[in-house]
Amino acid sequence: MPNSTETRIKFIQKDGWIGYELAKKILDRVKEMVERPRNSRMHSLLVIGSTDNGKTSIRKRIEEIYKRYPDDKGRVIWPVVSIQMPPNPTELSFINAIIKGMLQPCYYGKPHMALEEAIELLISHKVRLLMIDEVHHIIRLTPAKQRIIMDLIKFISNEAELPFVAFGTEEATNIFSYDPQLKNRFKKMEIPRWQADSNFLRLMFSFISVLPLKQPSLLTTNPKAPDAADIELAEAILDKTNGTIGEISMVIRNSAIVAIRDKEEKITKKIVLELEFESSETPVM
Repeated sequence: MPNSTETRIKFIQKDGWIGYELAKKILDRVKEMVERPRNSRMHSLLVIGSTDNGKTSIRKRIEEIYKRYPDDKGRVIWPVVSIQMPPNPTELSFINAIIKGMLQPCYYGKPHMALEEAIELLISHKVRLLMIDEVHHIIRLTPAKQRIIMDLIKFISNEAELPFVAFGTEEATNIFSYDPQLKNRFKKMEIPRWQADSNFLRLMFSFISVLPLKQPSLLTTNPKAPDAADIELAEAILDKTNGTIGEISMVIRNSAIVAIRDKEEKITKKIVLELEFESSETPVM
């Protein structure tokens, strides 16, 4: 555990991975997709969640696990390529996002030539999975232009024998439901907002257990058999937020910083209730 006050505060402010049951299930599904033998009809994954509810941290965790590396011939192997859907995607901008995702310069010719280059790169670098963040940006397009992007996703998956993981808000569900083939290929996993239940208690225990506080904030270390005071603390944290993991994390981190600065050295219900924090939406009841 870091010792000085400022070192501990910097540690708390630093982003870190907190695994929870659903996130682990998504990572397990991704592992299966990466290791699955290639074929022309790869099953993919659509991860749905509201803003600030953990999609980005899961995506970054996947990027950390499946980093690029050189093979024995010096070629760069990309197990996973991660891109963001452009805000108003065109056929060429989407393809160029894939090309840039492999650190190659954008292609400024005709889209079909760029597509050939992108597929060649995906195959030559032995990409096993393509991740697309902000996939709901497609909804901003006209139905005809949406169809172009969705057809591109199918074509690239078929040609490169490649599964996709797409991250987006609930709007993305509508996009994929319009195409029966894509709806069948993309299995949906939804990240719900947190509620006051055993899953949230486990999440809170996971967060608090890694904080560099000198005193225990919880009266028990077993989330399956919490003390009444621990339940009250969990409810106070949840009531302060909109139920997203981003806000929950912020309330816990800020409470821990207050606890250090006030020499309390543990998160208390009083600290949480008095914390200056404004949720972006109505708290979950």
